Amino acid sequence: MHGRARILAVGLVTFLVTLFGAALAEDDTYKADFIVKLFDYVQWPAGFGPDSNGSATIGVVGESPMVAALTTAAKNAGSRKIAVKVVSPTDPLTDCAILYLPTTDKTELAKVLKKLGTAPIVTVSDCSGFAGFGVMVNFYKEDETGKTRFEINNLAAGDAKLKISSQLLKLARII
Repeated sequence: MHGRARILAVGLVTFLVTLFGAALAEDDTYKADFIVKLFDYVQWPAGFGPDSNGSATIGVVGESPMVAALTTAAKNAGSRKIAVKVVSPTDPLTDCAILYLPTTDKTELAKVLKKLGTAPIVTVSDCSGFAGFGVMVNFYKEDETGKTRFEINNLAAGDAKLKISSQLLKLARII
């Protein structure tokens, strides 16, 4: 490749990487904002979920780019104080109102879901098919448009004694 062609190729690759990175960051921002807004659309049983002051914790299992996006979204949550913390699957997870599972590993997912049992914790993921495995809220890409959408496993939420608003259910694909 000659000088000018090489410069154009490097420029194109740089542009595509930047564009792809921006799209991923935008997608993470959308998901994080959505997760934080779940507090307004889920009713927890007495003694669980946000406390009387509206404070709550979102746990993220393992390191994930979503930690930064969730932290930013939590800071913009108005009067509600939302903490975001990284947890390990071996940690006690019951102090989280919402638990984000960034894994794509079905075995790891199964271990975490088994550990949670029917604890009233909203589980959220963005791995195709995970709502069918028991994750309550799962993001997916729409085939036709590539837009990020969400699905809800209302049976899993019900088993955990969580009530999801009918307004949110109307917008979701129900699993």
